[in-house]
Amino acid sequence: MTDSAIPVVQDPDSYARFCTRCEQYKEIQHFHKDRNARSGYRSWCDACESQKRRKTEPGPETPEGFKWCPGCEAVFPLDDFGLDSRRGDGHRGRCKPCYRERKKLKTRERREDPEFRERERIARLRRSADPAAIAKRAEQRALSKQAKRTLAKEVALQAIEGGVKCCKRCSKVKSLEDFQARKSSLDGRTSVCRECIRIRRNAPDPEDVEKVQSWKARKAAFDAAVEQRRASDPLVREIFEKG
Repeated sequence: MTDSAIPVVQDPDSYARFCTRCEQYKEIQHFHKDRNARSGYRSWCDACESQKRRKTEPGPETPEGFKWCPGCEAVFPLDDFGLDSRRGDGHRGRCKPCYRERKKLKTRERREDPEFRERERIARLRRSADPAAIAKRAEQRALSKQAKRTLAKEVALQAIEGGVKCCKRCSKVKSLEDFQARKSSLDGRTSVCRECIRIRRNAPDPEDVEKVQSWKARKAAFDAAVEQRRASDPLVREIFEKG
């Protein structure tokens, strides 16, 4: 609805509210409610609020099931737009790629803003010192741990009933006999199969391999220095020839 379609009240005594943006008196039904405001309504009328949100010109008429993206300036199916229950068609105003790029740009701009970083730091400090927030985080961690325990019990029960288990390292489903016994486990077996354990035990230690390579490089450098000294010094060459 545009400003021309909204009836403007000329008598201030009969008006409901004054719009601070268009500076006109309008009836109360043309203002959105706001619990944080002292009067219970916003200071801008709904037409000014719509103009603030809609910075681009309306696109061309599109067939049913399609929508105009102002970022790409093209028409796409509604499936290419994210869901938004606040809009009339239930979808966002921009397509998914445009929405992601715009969100990344805004996030980058906010992070580069020193005032935003300071507000975030203060908010983190407040959350860390708030007893209610601390209790809520502890409750969420407890629920997460409980959910993980429940899932682990279900997986262990399925392994015992089916007689098979998935190796955590090679991701292969094998029989329970291919896993070593472990009393502390829920299903009584290790999470890694015997073959993976044997391969890991027989594999050379990376530190040992690095030491061997370093020793070989030093030995090659020493042999090269000896050969150079033998070739350049006649006395040394004579000693080696006699030996």
